[in-house]
Amino acid sequence: MIKLKKVISQLDTNVFDNIVSQFKKTKADNFLFLLNSYRGSSISDTEIMNQLSLSNNSFYALKSRLYDKVQSNLSTTIDLSKEDVLKQFHHLTEIAYKTPREVASALLHKLEEDLLHFDLQNELVILYSILKRINLHSEKYFHYSQLYNKHIAYALSIEKSIDILGTFNKKLNQYLCSRCQHFLNELEFLHKEIDDYYALNGNRQIEIVKNFIELQLRIFCDQMPQMDTQETLDKTKQLISELPDSSLFKNWDLPLEYLYFEFHFKNKNISKANSSFERIEENSNFILLNSGLCATPNFLISKLAFLHELKKEDAIGQLDPSKLLLDPNDAYASIKLGLYRSMVLFAQGKTKEGVNILNRILGDNSFKDFMHIDVEIKLTLVYFYLHLKEFDLADNILKNLHRKLKADGETNYSSAFDLIKIFNAVISNGDVHKKNEKQKDHMALFLARNKGSHQLVDHLVPELIKKFA
Repeated sequence: MIKLKKVISQLDTNVFDNIVSQFKKTKADNFLFLLNSYRGSSISDTEIMNQLSLSNNSFYALKSRLYDKVQSNLSTTIDLSKEDVLKQFHHLTEIAYKTPREVASALLHKLEEDLLHFDLQNELVILYSILKRINLHSEKYFHYSQLYNKHIAYALSIEKSIDILGTFNKKLNQYLCSRCQHFLNELEFLHKEIDDYYALNGNRQIEIVKNFIELQLRIFCDQMPQMDTQETLDKTKQLISELPDSSLFKNWDLPLEYLYFEFHFKNKNISKANSSFERIEENSNFILLNSGLCATPNFLISKLAFLHELKKEDAIGQLDPSKLLLDPNDAYASIKLGLYRSMVLFAQGKTKEGVNILNRILGDNSFKDFMHIDVEIKLTLVYFYLHLKEFDLADNILKNLHRKLKADGETNYSSAFDLIKIFNAVISNGDVHKKNEKQKDHMALFLARNKGSHQLVDHLVPELIKKFA
């Protein structure tokens, strides 16, 4: 193996001595003999085979394994960390153009293995570009050109799939604010797009993206009834666990845990939901920053309902929304955080401050095409006004809501009319803490009708039950 001879002859003295020391320590006599023979001796391969009593196949295997060990030592250690690999990568051009070509090839081949191990796709593209150039006059030029093209396509396919997921989540936010069929159709179109894309580029990362889209269609939109949600959740968790620690998908475990939580909570599996809830709470300050991966802002509303489910409603007043990190350009997360903060303030007896937050949401956002969220915020605001005995303000909102629902949403929001009747009765008797039989009846109707895709005020329902059921 001429290449091996050249590499060994060009090794730095310190590297060579280190390899010799390793072989002496492990008593690898055959490796040591071959290494010394190729370093400075003119002994032929035939003589080496005779002295070591090796067949042609055994001798070839010995040389191949020695070459691997030399490569490892050129990179200083076999078990490099990600940081070590990146440090080595930063010397890429120096290795390629300021090192004997045989040594450079050995180093770059080892670097290729390390980059593949850590799934550093962007760095691999640059490495293959360099390998193409230094093999311009070699038969390997075509091989590295193919690898370069393959990894360019691979990186672009993953990036494109993540872009599709980002667009899906923006449209999902619009759907959740409006419950409009138009937005649901767009979500289904994006699902078909990622499905087609996965058929063309069936790798693990795109499968993870596809699963995130399908899980959200099932959990938040009641689509894909044929899907086994538990199986898909578990499969996605397994796919993420199999990726290298350096993969950006490793950070998707928090939003995936949130999807587990929503699935179990909706199916009334409180024990499993609580396990997921506790894991999310350990990192809940970052939950809103994951809204590009799934609809994590909804966790804040589900959290309030879940604390009531656990009979821990007293804990709501102890929550500190100020610790939650937020993308200021994420309007949907801002709205959900506003609702969450207002409910926390209400639990603390600071209802006026809660009213101010809700009014600010209504003032800062146009909900012309987003009736669902508009109704939810205004019903919450009315409930707060009733506690403050601001009956005129509550009455004005209820009248406007009644007109709007009559005009646009009578079919889908029958439960809202029941709630309006309950609130109107409070205005009539002048005390939110009093209830009569009609209010109980309307509350029973509200709970019976408040189901499906147009279900309202999940954050407020436990309070309403406590007051009026």
